[in-house]
Amino acid sequence: MNATQDSDDCACGMPRWLLTSALAYKQVHGPLAVAVCLLGSVANCLNLVVLRELRAAPVNRILSWLAMVDVFVMLLYLPFAYEVYIDPDRHWRSYLPAWAAFLLLHMQLAQVLHTASVLLTLLLATWRCLTLAQLTPGRGSGRRPSDSDTLLTVALVGCLVLAIVLCVPAFLCFTLSQRSSDEFPHTRYIITLSELAQSNDGALYHFHFWFNGCVLKLLPCILLSALSLCLIRALVKAHQHSQKLLSTPENLPMIQIRLSGEENSRGKRISQRTDRTTRMLVAVTLLFLATELPQAVLGVLSGLNGPCFFQTCYQMLGEMLDLLALFNGAVNFVLYCIMSRQFRATFCNLFVPWAVAAEAAPPPGTTAVQAPVPSEVNSTVV
Repeated sequence: MNATQDSDDCACGMPRWLLTSALAYKQVHGPLAVAVCLLGSVANCLNLVVLRELRAAPVNRILSWLAMVDVFVMLLYLPFAYEVYIDPDRHWRSYLPAWAAFLLLHMQLAQVLHTASVLLTLLLATWRCLTLAQLTPGRGSGRRPSDSDTLLTVALVGCLVLAIVLCVPAFLCFTLSQRSSDEFPHTRYIITLSELAQSNDGALYHFHFWFNGCVLKLLPCILLSALSLCLIRALVKAHQHSQKLLSTPENLPMIQIRLSGEENSRGKRISQRTDRTTRMLVAVTLLFLATELPQAVLGVLSGLNGPCFFQTCYQMLGEMLDLLALFNGAVNFVLYCIMSRQFRATFCNLFVPWAVAAEAAPPPGTTAVQAPVPSEVNSTVV
Protein backbone atom coordinates (compact mmCIF):
# COMPACT_ATOMS: atom_id res chain seq x y z
CA MET A 1 0.00 0.00 0.00
CA ASN A 2 1.13 3.49 -0.78
CA ALA A 3 0.62 4.83 2.70
CA THR A 4 3.52 7.26 2.98
CA GLN A 5 4.45 10.49 1.27
CA ASP A 6 7.11 13.13 1.52
CA SER A 7 4.82 15.30 3.62
CA ASP A 8 4.14 14.88 7.28
CA ASP A 9 0.82 13.18 6.60
CA CYS A 10 -0.17 10.14 4.59
CA ALA A 11 -2.34 10.35 1.46
CA CYS A 12 -5.63 10.74 3.32
CA GLY A 13 -4.45 12.91 6.20
CA MET A 14 -3.32 10.38 8.80
CA PRO A 15 -0.82 12.07 11.16
CA ARG A 16 2.72 10.77 10.91
CA TRP A 17 2.79 9.75 14.57
CA LEU A 18 -0.35 7.65 14.15
CA LEU A 19 1.05 6.01 11.04
CA THR A 20 4.30 5.22 12.86
CA SER A 21 2.40 3.78 15.82
CA ALA A 22 0.26 1.61 13.53
CA LEU A 23 3.32 0.24 11.74
CA ALA A 24 5.10 -0.43 15.04
CA TYR A 25 2.10 -2.20 16.52
CA LYS A 26 1.72 -4.36 13.42
CA GLN A 27 5.00 -6.07 14.33
CA VAL A 28 3.58 -7.40 17.59
CA HIS A 29 -0.05 -7.82 16.55
CA GLY A 30 0.29 -11.50 15.67
CA PRO A 31 1.48 -12.86 19.03
CA LEU A 32 -0.73 -10.45 20.96
CA ALA A 33 -3.84 -11.36 18.94
CA VAL A 34 -3.13 -15.08 19.34
CA ALA A 35 -2.81 -14.64 23.11
CA VAL A 36 -6.06 -12.66 23.32
CA CYS A 37 -7.86 -15.25 21.19
CA LEU A 38 -6.67 -18.15 23.33
CA LEU A 39 -7.49 -16.46 26.63
CA GLY A 40 -10.75 -15.06 25.28
CA SER A 41 -11.88 -18.45 23.98
CA VAL A 42 -11.26 -20.05 27.36
CA ALA A 43 -12.97 -17.16 29.17
CA ASN A 44 -16.05 -17.32 26.97
CA CYS A 45 -16.26 -21.09 27.36
CA LEU A 46 -16.28 -20.49 31.12
CA ASN A 47 -19.02 -17.91 30.55
CA LEU A 48 -21.08 -20.51 28.70
CA VAL A 49 -20.67 -23.08 31.47
CA VAL A 50 -21.60 -20.65 34.24
CA LEU A 51 -24.45 -19.04 32.33
CA ARG A 52 -25.84 -22.48 31.55
CA GLU A 53 -26.46 -22.86 35.27
CA LEU A 54 -28.21 -19.47 35.32
CA ARG A 55 -29.92 -19.48 31.93
CA ALA A 56 -33.45 -19.53 33.35
CA ALA A 57 -33.32 -15.73 33.14
CA PRO A 58 -33.76 -14.33 29.59
CA VAL A 59 -30.78 -12.00 29.95
CA ASN A 60 -28.55 -14.97 30.71
CA ARG A 61 -29.68 -16.68 27.51
CA ILE A 62 -28.70 -13.58 25.53
CA LEU A 63 -25.34 -13.47 27.27
CA SER A 64 -24.84 -17.16 26.44
CA TRP A 65 -25.45 -16.53 22.75
CA LEU A 66 -23.13 -13.53 22.89
CA ALA A 67 -20.40 -15.64 24.48
CA MET A 68 -20.91 -18.35 21.85
CA VAL A 69 -20.55 -15.83 19.02
CA ASP A 70 -17.41 -14.42 20.64
CA VAL A 71 -15.92 -17.92 20.83
CA PHE A 72 -16.47 -18.41 17.10
CA VAL A 73 -14.97 -14.98 16.36
CA MET A 74 -11.78 -15.81 18.24
CA LEU A 75 -11.48 -19.35 16.92
CA LEU A 76 -11.86 -17.94 13.41
CA TYR A 77 -9.28 -15.20 13.97
CA LEU A 78 -6.74 -17.51 15.62
CA PRO A 79 -5.47 -19.31 12.47
CA PHE A 80 -5.69 -16.06 10.51
CA ALA A 81 -3.45 -14.23 13.00
CA TYR A 82 -0.90 -17.03 13.03
CA GLU A 83 -0.72 -17.54 9.28
CA VAL A 84 -0.66 -13.85 8.35
CA TYR A 85 1.55 -12.39 11.09
CA ILE A 86 3.63 -15.23 12.59
CA ASP A 87 4.18 -18.10 10.13
CA PRO A 88 7.56 -17.60 8.38
CA ASP A 89 6.24 -19.28 5.20
CA ARG A 90 3.27 -16.94 4.89
CA HIS A 91 4.67 -15.18 1.80
CA TRP A 92 4.32 -18.32 -0.30
CA ARG A 93 0.67 -18.83 0.59
CA SER A 94 -0.44 -16.18 -1.87
CA TYR A 95 0.18 -18.74 -4.61
CA LEU A 96 -2.33 -21.20 -3.15
CA PRO A 97 -5.97 -20.86 -4.23
CA ALA A 98 -7.08 -22.56 -1.02
CA TRP A 99 -5.38 -19.86 1.05
CA ALA A 100 -7.05 -17.08 -0.91
CA ALA A 101 -10.40 -18.83 -0.48
CA PHE A 102 -9.77 -19.05 3.27
CA LEU A 103 -9.00 -15.33 3.47
CA LEU A 104 -12.22 -14.48 1.63
CA LEU A 105 -14.24 -16.86 3.81
CA HIS A 106 -12.61 -15.46 6.94
CA MET A 107 -13.43 -11.90 5.91
CA GLN A 108 -17.08 -12.71 5.21
CA LEU A 109 -17.64 -14.87 8.31
CA ALA A 110 -15.89 -12.35 10.56
CA GLN A 111 -18.24 -9.65 9.25
CA VAL A 112 -21.30 -11.81 9.93
CA LEU A 113 -20.19 -12.82 13.42
CA HIS A 114 -19.25 -9.28 14.39
CA THR A 115 -22.59 -7.99 13.14
CA ALA A 116 -24.36 -10.72 15.11
CA SER A 117 -22.43 -9.69 18.22
CA VAL A 118 -23.54 -6.08 17.74
CA LEU A 119 -27.18 -7.11 17.30
CA LEU A 120 -27.08 -9.35 20.37
CA THR A 121 -25.67 -6.48 22.42
CA LEU A 122 -28.54 -4.29 21.26
CA LEU A 123 -31.01 -7.07 22.08
CA LEU A 124 -29.50 -7.37 25.56
CA ALA A 125 -29.99 -3.69 26.31
CA THR A 126 -33.47 -3.65 24.75
CA TRP A 127 -34.66 -6.72 26.66
CA ARG A 128 -33.38 -5.34 29.93
CA CYS A 129 -35.15 -2.02 29.33
CA LEU A 130 -38.42 -3.80 28.57
CA THR A 131 -38.06 -6.02 31.63
CA LEU A 132 -37.58 -3.07 33.95
CA ALA A 133 -40.46 -1.22 32.29
CA GLN A 134 -42.79 -4.16 32.94
CA LEU A 135 -41.85 -4.09 36.62
CA THR A 136 -42.96 -0.49 37.08
CA PRO A 137 -46.34 0.15 38.77
CA GLY A 138 -49.39 -0.71 36.67
CA ARG A 139 -47.41 -2.07 33.73
CA GLY A 140 -47.36 -5.81 34.19
CA SER A 141 -46.74 -7.78 31.04
CA GLY A 142 -49.48 -10.35 31.63
CA ARG A 143 -47.52 -12.92 29.64
CA ARG A 144 -46.78 -16.49 30.54
CA PRO A 145 -43.10 -17.52 30.89
CA SER A 146 -43.45 -19.78 27.85
CA ASP A 147 -44.53 -16.79 25.74
CA SER A 148 -41.48 -14.84 26.88
CA ASP A 149 -39.17 -17.78 26.09
CA THR A 150 -40.66 -18.16 22.62
CA LEU A 151 -40.33 -14.44 21.93
CA LEU A 152 -36.72 -14.47 23.08
CA THR A 153 -35.89 -17.50 20.91
CA VAL A 154 -37.36 -15.75 17.87
CA ALA A 155 -35.35 -12.61 18.70
CA LEU A 156 -32.10 -14.57 19.08
CA VAL A 157 -32.53 -16.44 15.82
CA GLY A 158 -33.64 -13.21 14.17
CA CYS A 159 -30.36 -11.55 15.19
CA LEU A 160 -28.36 -14.23 13.39
CA VAL A 161 -30.54 -14.13 10.27
CA LEU A 162 -30.48 -10.32 10.20
CA ALA A 163 -26.68 -10.35 10.54
CA ILE A 164 -26.42 -12.47 7.39
CA VAL A 165 -28.84 -10.24 5.49
CA LEU A 166 -27.00 -7.06 6.49
CA CYS A 167 -23.72 -8.50 5.21
CA VAL A 168 -25.06 -9.24 1.70
CA PRO A 169 -23.48 -6.04 0.23
CA ALA A 170 -20.07 -7.24 1.46
CA PHE A 171 -20.68 -10.66 -0.08
CA LEU A 172 -21.38 -9.06 -3.46
CA CYS A 173 -18.39 -6.69 -3.42
CA PHE A 174 -15.45 -9.08 -3.23
CA THR A 175 -14.25 -12.13 -5.13
CA LEU A 176 -11.07 -14.09 -5.91
CA SER A 177 -8.86 -13.18 -8.87
CA GLN A 178 -5.67 -14.50 -10.44
CA ARG A 179 -2.64 -12.30 -10.89
CA SER A 180 0.52 -13.15 -12.80
CA SER A 181 3.63 -11.15 -13.67
CA ASP A 182 7.10 -11.61 -15.08
CA GLU A 183 8.62 -11.31 -11.60
CA PHE A 184 6.93 -14.46 -10.27
CA PRO A 185 6.88 -17.84 -11.99
CA HIS A 186 3.50 -18.82 -10.55
CA THR A 187 0.03 -17.34 -10.54
CA ARG A 188 -1.05 -15.49 -7.41
CA TYR A 189 -4.59 -15.53 -6.01
CA ILE A 190 -5.87 -12.37 -4.35
CA ILE A 191 -9.13 -10.83 -3.15
CA THR A 192 -10.36 -8.10 -5.50
CA LEU A 193 -13.54 -6.22 -6.28
CA SER A 194 -16.16 -8.20 -8.13
CA GLU A 195 -17.42 -7.13 -11.54
CA LEU A 196 -20.69 -6.09 -9.93
CA ALA A 197 -18.84 -3.83 -7.49
CA GLN A 198 -16.85 -2.21 -10.32
CA SER A 199 -19.84 -1.61 -12.57
CA ASN A 200 -21.68 1.74 -12.66
CA ASP A 201 -18.55 3.59 -11.50
CA GLY A 202 -18.28 1.45 -8.38
CA ALA A 203 -21.76 2.30 -7.10
CA LEU A 204 -22.09 -0.91 -5.07
CA TYR A 205 -18.59 -0.50 -3.65
CA HIS A 206 -19.30 3.04 -2.45
CA PHE A 207 -22.69 1.95 -1.11
CA HIS A 208 -20.89 -0.75 0.87
CA PHE A 209 -18.68 1.88 2.53
CA TRP A 210 -21.67 4.00 3.54
CA PHE A 211 -23.75 1.03 4.62
CA ASN A 212 -20.95 -0.49 6.68
CA GLY A 213 -19.99 2.78 8.36
CA CYS A 214 -23.46 4.21 9.00
CA VAL A 215 -25.79 1.22 9.39
CA LEU A 216 -23.50 -1.48 10.79
CA LYS A 217 -21.24 0.75 12.90
CA LEU A 218 -22.57 4.22 13.69
CA LEU A 219 -26.28 3.40 14.07
CA PRO A 220 -25.70 0.64 16.69
CA CYS A 221 -23.56 3.05 18.72
CA ILE A 222 -26.35 5.63 18.70
CA LEU A 223 -29.04 3.07 19.56
CA LEU A 224 -27.05 1.49 22.37
CA SER A 225 -26.26 4.88 23.87
CA ALA A 226 -29.96 5.79 23.84
CA LEU A 227 -30.96 2.40 25.28
CA SER A 228 -28.36 2.71 28.01
CA LEU A 229 -29.69 6.11 29.03
CA CYS A 230 -33.23 4.73 29.12
CA LEU A 231 -32.00 1.73 31.08
CA ILE A 232 -30.27 3.84 33.70
CA ARG A 233 -33.38 5.98 34.00
CA ALA A 234 -35.55 2.87 34.44
CA LEU A 235 -33.17 1.55 37.09
CA VAL A 236 -33.40 4.80 39.01
CA LYS A 237 -37.20 4.70 38.84
CA ALA A 238 -37.25 1.08 39.97
CA HIS A 239 -35.04 1.97 42.91
CA GLN A 240 -37.30 4.87 43.89
CA HIS A 241 -40.37 2.63 43.62
CA SER A 242 -38.79 -0.06 45.79
CA GLN A 243 -37.91 2.52 48.40
CA LYS A 244 -41.51 3.69 48.42
CA LEU A 245 -42.84 0.14 48.85
CA LEU A 246 -40.44 -0.53 51.69
CA SER A 247 -41.64 2.47 53.70
CA THR A 248 -43.35 1.46 56.98
CA PRO A 249 -46.98 2.54 57.65
CA GLU A 250 -47.15 5.50 60.00
CA ASN A 251 -50.08 4.03 61.93
CA LEU A 252 -48.01 1.09 63.21
CA PRO A 253 -45.37 2.67 65.42
CA MET A 254 -44.47 -0.53 67.29
CA ILE A 255 -44.01 -2.51 64.08
CA GLN A 256 -42.06 0.39 62.70
CA ILE A 257 -39.67 0.26 65.61
CA ARG A 258 -39.28 -3.49 65.32
CA LEU A 259 -38.92 -3.68 61.53
CA SER A 260 -37.16 -0.46 60.73
CA GLY A 261 -33.75 -2.09 60.92
CA GLU A 262 -34.80 -4.98 58.69
CA GLU A 263 -36.50 -2.76 56.15
CA ASN A 264 -33.58 -0.36 56.01
CA SER A 265 -31.21 -3.27 55.55
CA ARG A 266 -33.36 -4.71 52.79
CA GLY A 267 -33.64 -1.35 51.08
CA LYS A 268 -29.89 -0.96 51.27
CA ARG A 269 -29.38 -4.35 49.63
CA ILE A 270 -31.77 -3.45 46.81
CA SER A 271 -30.00 -0.13 46.34
CA GLN A 272 -26.61 -1.82 46.19
CA ARG A 273 -27.86 -4.40 43.70
CA THR A 274 -29.31 -1.64 41.51
CA ASP A 275 -26.04 0.27 41.66
CA ARG A 276 -24.05 -2.83 40.68
CA THR A 277 -26.36 -3.44 37.73
CA THR A 278 -26.04 0.17 36.59
CA ARG A 279 -22.25 0.11 36.85
CA MET A 280 -22.06 -3.12 34.89
CA LEU A 281 -24.32 -1.85 32.12
CA VAL A 282 -22.36 1.40 31.90
CA ALA A 283 -19.11 -0.59 31.70
CA VAL A 284 -20.47 -2.83 28.93
CA THR A 285 -21.75 0.22 27.05
CA LEU A 286 -18.48 2.12 27.30
CA LEU A 287 -16.52 -0.95 26.23
CA PHE A 288 -18.79 -1.45 23.23
CA LEU A 289 -18.59 2.21 22.22
CA ALA A 290 -14.81 2.25 22.62
CA THR A 291 -14.65 -0.68 20.20
CA GLU A 292 -17.27 0.33 17.65
CA LEU A 293 -17.09 4.13 17.56
CA PRO A 294 -13.58 4.34 16.01
CA GLN A 295 -14.66 1.85 13.33
CA ALA A 296 -17.85 3.83 12.75
CA VAL A 297 -15.95 7.10 12.31
CA LEU A 298 -13.43 5.50 9.95
CA GLY A 299 -16.25 3.81 8.04
CA VAL A 300 -18.08 7.10 7.51
CA LEU A 301 -14.84 8.79 6.46
CA SER A 302 -14.28 5.96 3.98
CA GLY A 303 -17.68 6.69 2.50
CA LEU A 304 -16.86 10.40 2.26
CA ASN A 305 -13.33 10.06 0.89
CA GLY A 306 -13.66 6.84 -1.11
CA PRO A 307 -11.21 3.97 -1.63
CA CYS A 308 -8.15 6.19 -1.13
CA PHE A 309 -8.93 6.71 2.55
CA PHE A 310 -9.87 3.07 3.03
CA GLN A 311 -6.63 1.75 1.53
CA THR A 312 -4.23 4.19 3.16
CA CYS A 313 -5.87 4.88 6.53
CA TYR A 314 -8.54 2.33 7.44
CA GLN A 315 -6.47 -0.70 6.49
CA MET A 316 -3.37 0.76 8.11
CA LEU A 317 -5.26 0.85 11.43
CA GLY A 318 -6.88 -2.54 10.82
CA GLU A 319 -4.73 -4.44 13.32
CA MET A 320 -5.51 -1.98 16.12
CA LEU A 321 -9.23 -2.16 15.35
CA ASP A 322 -9.08 -5.96 15.29
CA LEU A 323 -7.45 -6.05 18.71
CA LEU A 324 -10.13 -3.74 20.13
CA ALA A 325 -12.85 -6.05 18.83
CA LEU A 326 -11.10 -9.15 20.21
CA PHE A 327 -10.55 -7.47 23.56
CA ASN A 328 -14.21 -6.51 23.71
CA GLY A 329 -15.20 -10.15 23.30
CA ALA A 330 -12.62 -11.46 25.76
CA VAL A 331 -13.09 -9.10 28.69
CA ASN A 332 -16.73 -9.92 29.47
CA PHE A 333 -15.69 -12.73 31.80
CA VAL A 334 -13.68 -10.26 33.88
CA LEU A 335 -16.63 -7.85 33.99
CA TYR A 336 -19.01 -10.58 35.14
CA CYS A 337 -16.62 -11.73 37.87
CA ILE A 338 -16.02 -8.21 39.15
CA MET A 339 -19.59 -6.91 39.00
CA SER A 340 -21.81 -9.95 39.57
CA ARG A 341 -21.89 -11.70 42.91
CA GLN A 342 -24.20 -14.39 41.52
CA PHE A 343 -21.76 -15.13 38.68
CA ARG A 344 -18.82 -15.37 41.08
CA ALA A 345 -20.72 -17.68 43.41
CA THR A 346 -21.81 -19.99 40.60
CA PHE A 347 -18.31 -20.02 39.12
CA CYS A 348 -16.79 -20.97 42.47
CA ASN A 349 -19.39 -23.68 43.05
CA LEU A 350 -18.61 -25.20 39.65
CA PHE A 351 -14.83 -24.91 39.46
CA VAL A 352 -13.52 -24.51 43.03
CA PRO A 353 -16.11 -26.33 45.18
CA TRP A 354 -13.47 -27.41 47.69
CA ALA A 355 -12.69 -23.78 48.51
CA VAL A 356 -16.39 -22.98 48.91
CA ALA A 357 -16.92 -26.05 51.10
CA ALA A 358 -13.94 -25.16 53.28
CA GLU A 359 -15.16 -21.60 53.71
CA ALA A 360 -18.69 -22.72 54.53
CA ALA A 361 -17.63 -25.46 56.94
CA PRO A 362 -18.71 -24.75 60.57
CA PRO A 363 -16.07 -24.42 63.29
CA PRO A 364 -15.30 -27.55 65.35
CA GLY A 365 -17.85 -28.21 68.06
CA THR A 366 -20.70 -26.38 66.31
CA THR A 367 -23.69 -27.69 64.39
CA ALA A 368 -24.00 -26.94 60.71
CA VAL A 369 -27.31 -25.45 59.68
CA GLN A 370 -28.08 -26.08 56.04
CA ALA A 371 -29.61 -23.18 54.17
CA PRO A 372 -32.70 -23.89 52.13
CA VAL A 373 -32.04 -24.59 48.47
CA PRO A 374 -34.12 -22.58 45.99
CA SER A 375 -36.45 -24.73 43.93
CA GLU A 376 -35.66 -22.83 40.73
CA VAL A 377 -32.69 -20.81 39.57
CA ASN A 378 -33.92 -17.61 38.00
CA SER A 379 -31.02 -15.28 38.57
CA THR A 380 -29.35 -13.00 36.14
CA VAL A 381 -25.77 -11.82 36.13
CA VAL A 382 -26.86 -8.35 35.07
